Amino acid sequence: TIKKPSAINQLKRRDGASMKTRGRVIPISLDLASALRFYISHVRDDFLVPKRPTTALFLSARDGRRIAAMTFNHILKKVAQIPEIKQLGTRIHPHGLRSTGATNTRRKIDEKGVSSGIEVEEVMSYLGGWVEGSPMVRRYTKAALSEKLGAIVRGKKTLGDRVDRQ
Repeated sequence: TIKKPSAINQLKRRDGASMKTRGRVIPISLDLASALRFYISHVRDDFLVPKRPTTALFLSARDGRRIAAMTFNHILKKVAQIPEIKQLGTRIHPHGLRSTGATNTRRKIDEKGVSSGIEVEEVMSYLGGWVEGSPMVRRYTKAALSEKLGAIVRGKKTLGDRVDRQ
């Protein structure tokens, strides 16, 4: 669950209309849920600092506070050095993770055969934290849209098309 930020944090946002300032529930895979449960029950408490409680999920080992963006980038650089990851030849960065996550979500929605483009836009806007009608849905799911368009142009039915007609 992504919780609504405090009133002070809400006022800091320039885009006050953004759904990112509202709480929402986002589905995750069972594998991710399991990994997060393990982290919360076996790892997170080791980072907490007495007399400095925090509700942040990911904490800094240095001061027990929420990790900063720079720290997250440092973690991703370390991950990128793992031989199996390095072999992929893809740069790993926060924007790439968001974009890949949105594209994969769009593919899954299309596979399930959500009945209308409006519903897809609404679901993707909600998950991404964008306001209704935001162009970000199309921007972040460009690869999935290109794949679907390519399949249509080649005359192949996509899984979503087959579900729609049944």
